[in-house]
Amino acid sequence: MASIWGNVARCVAAWLCLSSLASCTPGFTEFGFYDQAFDAQHAQGERVLDRLSTAERTVMQRAFSEKLDIREFHPDLAGYYLETGDAPATASLRSSLRAVRDYNKVLLGLANGEGANLVRARVTEIATTLDSTGTLIRDSSATLAATGVAGSNLVEAMKDLCAACGAAMTIARQLSPAFDEILKLQTYAEFRSRLIAQYPHMRALLVRLREGSQDIYRIVVRANSGTSLATGIGINPAARDDLLQFRRELAAWVVMLDQTLLAMDAAVQAARSPTQLSATALLSQSIKLREAAITAEIARSQ
Repeated sequence: MASIWGNVARCVAAWLCLSSLASCTPGFTEFGFYDQAFDAQHAQGERVLDRLSTAERTVMQRAFSEKLDIREFHPDLAGYYLETGDAPATASLRSSLRAVRDYNKVLLGLANGEGANLVRARVTEIATTLDSTGTLIRDSSATLAATGVAGSNLVEAMKDLCAACGAAMTIARQLSPAFDEILKLQTYAEFRSRLIAQYPHMRALLVRLREGSQDIYRIVVRANSGTSLATGIGINPAARDDLLQFRRELAAWVVMLDQTLLAMDAAVQAARSPTQLSATALLSQSIKLREAAITAEIARSQ
């Protein structure tokens, strides 16, 4: 516990230092602190998705044992046969999260005056990530029906999770050609303007991740509910404490996502109209986001 409060003290000291620097270097320092706070939220999301991936594969492999003949192989389910890497739905959600992180790095570059080539390289990464988001998971209903898994009660929660992925996929498919077109622009001013204009869609990706948190939790519950999930009850006693801990981790991420949305709003405004007022607003929201990250760290230690 002492180390946790030590981290808190260091963060408070960092905030005071950054606040004093802000008066000397408007915009640059605020975006640097915002980027660090955003990365803390991203790390929390990665922890949640690590747990989801294991749960998703557990649920689907149980469904296979109930519904599929071991002598058959279904290519569209290949990601579930493996024990390594992300399960398909989790991979799709992780790509969405990483696309938003990459966009955040682009905002940082625009605000800090990074060279056009470096910013373009980061936009290329976003375009590639969005392309993968749109192809990592197919239409869940069609795939499950074609393989004969759809009739399993184990898969009902998976359908909801895949629906959440589908909502994110729709946004990704809309964004992908937009970023491809941005990369073709010749003037940096238009390039910058079009990048900032994509923010509502990137924001929508974060909102979809937040909305999918309920489906994420359902999958983890199902994975810890014994071998039969027909009734959706019967949490293994040994898994109860672990499940409660995951609920705290997921709740912390949702709180951080809420604060991230506010911080990103401020970041885009500061990138669009770099003034001392917009920089101060960004620093304020970034501090609140970092506080949410510290709260999550304290909860994890309890």
